[in-house]
Amino acid sequence: MSRLLTFLTLIAIASHAIANIGVPAPMAKTWPDNTYVQRDLSDNTTTYPHYLKVIGQSMSGYDNYFKHYLLSTVNATMPGYKRQKIAMYYNENKDLVPIQFMDWAKEGATHTNRALDLYISGRTNFFTVELPDGTWSFVSDGRCTLSRDGMLITLAHSYPILGENGYIYLTTDNPLIKRNGKIYDINGEYVDRLKITGFENTQGLWTFEGTFFYIMDPEKATILEDPQYFVAQGYMERSNEPPGVGALFMMTPIHEGVTTTAKKLIKSHEKLFESIGGINNP
Repeated sequence: MSRLLTFLTLIAIASHAIANIGVPAPMAKTWPDNTYVQRDLSDNTTTYPHYLKVIGQSMSGYDNYFKHYLLSTVNATMPGYKRQKIAMYYNENKDLVPIQFMDWAKEGATHTNRALDLYISGRTNFFTVELPDGTWSFVSDGRCTLSRDGMLITLAHSYPILGENGYIYLTTDNPLIKRNGKIYDINGEYVDRLKITGFENTQGLWTFEGTFFYIMDPEKATILEDPQYFVAQGYMERSNEPPGVGALFMMTPIHEGVTTTAKKLIKSHEKLFESIGGINNP
């Protein structure tokens, strides 16, 4: 037991020391399907042994991973939610570098039989909403409601759902919304057509907490002039976060980093452990 306590104490001391090592600013790198390096420690100069540096990177990777997993778990039932993941890789200097990326997988539709619940087809097609600062954002969550003055707004945050001509006003909460996005009010009066924003791919897109999406890199994001889609009234898109830890296979490098460095720590302090053992067993 004394050896275990000593080892845990050493780990705590090493972790505290590594946590205080300076970390450089994020470095931009290009990765397929809108992935990017969240933090690159490869250029960090330190007098600490490399195995201590790697165990610090491993612990940081665990911390980032479980933060994102917690966020995904909390939003597992949030319609239209897109989860984020953390993976790690060894670079040319044998450092562990974390990568944060979006999972753009599109889940199927759930029938709600509610007239203001909408589903949009296509992985890169989104409903267009206006944020409080006047900028546009894009959502897959098509659950809508009406404001006091009859404006069509998002159910989750009360942001306006835009049509091709701007704000959409209705006199009924049971309109007819066709597959092409055209909206008809009471007595079949045509109101507007939903503004559907479609992208060539997910390059250049990022998210606010997995529910609102925006153009992070305009040079990579390409908006389609005539996106192909259909709108299903009375349906909503499910979250793409499955039950359970769905991304554990990506944690292998982190496991390896922790295991390797822990073994080195134990080996480097064998004499200390033997001394403690000798004291306890004279």
